[in-house]
Amino acid sequence: MRTLLLPVALLLSVPAVPFQAQGVVGPAGSRLLDLDGDGALDILAFQADGTLAVRRNAGGRRFLEVSQELPRVSVTDVLCTDLDADGIPDLYLVSPGADVALRGEGGGVFREATAELGLLESGPGLAAERQDVDGDGLLDLVVHNQTSDVLFWAGADGRFERAGVTTDGVAPTATPPEIRTSLPGASAPGSDHGEAQPALTLGGAPLPSAAPAAPAGFVTASPQTSAPLVVGNLDARYVNDDTGEVGSADIVDGSLTGADVSTASGDVSFGGGATLTARRAAFGNTPSANGTYSAVLGGSSNTASGLRSTVSGGLENFATGIDSTVAGGGHNYATSNWATIPGGRYNIASGQYAFVAGSSSTASGQKASVPGGFRNTAAGNYSFAAGRRAKANHLGSFVWGDSANVDKPSAAADQFNVYAEGGARIFAVGQATPSLVVDAGGNVGVGTATPGFTLEVNGLAHRVDDASTWTVTSDARLKKNVHDIRGALATVLALRGVTFEYLDPSNPGLRRGFIAQEVERVLPEWVEDGADGYKRLTVNGFEALAVEALREQQQAIEAQARELAALRSEVERLSAERAGFTDSRAAAAR
Repeated sequence: MRTLLLPVALLLSVPAVPFQAQGVVGPAGSRLLDLDGDGALDILAFQADGTLAVRRNAGGRRFLEVSQELPRVSVTDVLCTDLDADGIPDLYLVSPGADVALRGEGGGVFREATAELGLLESGPGLAAERQDVDGDGLLDLVVHNQTSDVLFWAGADGRFERAGVTTDGVAPTATPPEIRTSLPGASAPGSDHGEAQPALTLGGAPLPSAAPAAPAGFVTASPQTSAPLVVGNLDARYVNDDTGEVGSADIVDGSLTGADVSTASGDVSFGGGATLTARRAAFGNTPSANGTYSAVLGGSSNTASGLRSTVSGGLENFATGIDSTVAGGGHNYATSNWATIPGGRYNIASGQYAFVAGSSSTASGQKASVPGGFRNTAAGNYSFAAGRRAKANHLGSFVWGDSANVDKPSAAADQFNVYAEGGARIFAVGQATPSLVVDAGGNVGVGTATPGFTLEVNGLAHRVDDASTWTVTSDARLKKNVHDIRGALATVLALRGVTFEYLDPSNPGLRRGFIAQEVERVLPEWVEDGADGYKRLTVNGFEALAVEALREQQQAIEAQARELAALRSEVERLSAERAGFTDSRAAAAR
């Protein structure tokens, strides 16, 4: 049976203000939160009219606004948490009207998902927190309201189930949230968005789009993302040239003329030897190519503002650095000089000569590279990060991350890091067996693909200094229960040393050693059964055993020597006594 025990704690709370029913009005301000899960603090900004904005941390004390449609809501508390257990931060916005849940899509992008997550009927909220109320290992959602608390049970599928009654025993009442778009220029359901006109701009600013303006104010439509407009031809009405020349064609009254230019049916065609020369070019839906010699070649809402910058296509991409390039994708930012983003989504190349691909990744170091993957960071100069959540934070660091949904950071400059839950293997060219293996359990194999020990070597191990020992820590301050070895000589004598050869022809040659079954009868702690069923022998402390065996033998030899000396002394005494007795008898006879 689930018991409602609701501790009160405010997480990143905003002081409550009286809610004004006449409109969406609340406190203006911002909160520093890790909104994209990359470990850096981003900004969630909210205005008095309920408008929300996400500004992603681009490094170097810069924040870039993530263009998206968000609901308008008066905020009294912000809970940044992974509601749906997908590893991406979500937002739960507590409101005096009705709470709103925003599901994270990665890269600081959110969408309204209150009903989808089962979080309707929350009531007028003051604060929210996550607690494992029923002890099932899942964090439930506790909403503290003005009159009572509301509990949502967390499910393994990432959805929630509202408890049947509130903490005061009152049955819940439905209060669905009113979702209002935050972006100006949005249109109401069923309205005509209009068809954006293609534009070609030569040597000047792009001409304004012919699309009709959207109604002002709030709209009650669910947030939607517009698909980019693909332009198949160029309209001669949108051609301009400051120098009065487009290749071999002349401009007459705003129209293109010339032997190699055709404007039939309103389309522009270049044939023969005609050329097109311009200081700027802007193609697609609402392009902006305001950098000198910049170009936007297609897509929708793309901007090339840096000197000689290029955006080839995609949606809402920005190339603001000198010679910066974004080839496609969506919501990418090449903000530094010579930075390149070949595609993907929500990527930031903010370091000089930086390269970023994949999704939700950042290369802020000079000449840093992220060749692909998800939520990777190459922050150090000359660093490299790939995979999932790889963090190359140091100069010259290399981080290769596996699919595990955890950060995988570098720890020092010029460091090579491989995070691989399934292990790592290194082959030489032409090898069928890897030269080096690190398995999933952390065992290291040299010359074997299946190491069964912390270190297993298939072959000879050699120290270049020809030393025959390995260094171990042996400080008396680190030891306890120290006792002398007893019976060492008898133990050593009970062991049988043999010569042998292995049955495996890949291990030829005469060997010297012990038989594990024989050793087990004398020193069982030296022997263990391997996973393959064969017995393994670990000679542990043989040097100490041999020393004490020699000591015992020496003590026996010295005892025998003392006994022999005593016997010799006794013999000498008896011999002297006998010689004296003989001399006495001889004297008496004379």
